[in-house]
Amino acid sequence: MNNNDQRNTGWALLLGLVAGGYVGYYLNSEKGRDLRRQVANNLSDYETTVRQTVNEQSSKLANNLSSTYENVKGKANDTLETVKTKANSTLGTVKNKANSTMETFQERFNKGVNQAEMEIDVTADALKTSTASTSSPSTSSPSKSTTSTNGSSSNRSTNNRKNS
Repeated sequence: MNNNDQRNTGWALLLGLVAGGYVGYYLNSEKGRDLRRQVANNLSDYETTVRQTVNEQSSKLANNLSSTYENVKGKANDTLETVKTKANSTLGTVKNKANSTMETFQERFNKGVNQAEMEIDVTADALKTSTASTSSPSTSSPSKSTTSTNGSSSNRSTNNRKNS
């Protein structure tokens, strides 16, 4: 450090001591005490204003949040009701289609059972006829029974064509 810098530092220190002493003396004087009271009162007023503003803004924010919550809750309930309605409608449609399909299946099944019963009756009649036309059951030849089986088979084909 150079000598000139040391002198400047010394002057700055001396000036700071003098200024600090003056401020201290002033603040301890009657005018200084009045100034401190004014500053304290102004800070107290400012503190009160800040507290009121914070409380007002907090209340507004709480009201806004509450209102927003209620709006969101209402919309969520509306959406839930819409989903329930659509789900119930879809369920009803599915039930109706399932019932319709079941009825169709039942009708077709019954029709098939009726056709099978008719074919059985035709075959039984054909067997009775072929048995009655033979003179003795012990002398029947395998070719005649085959013919009667084929005859019932052809009757079955004819019946299928009629029912179709």
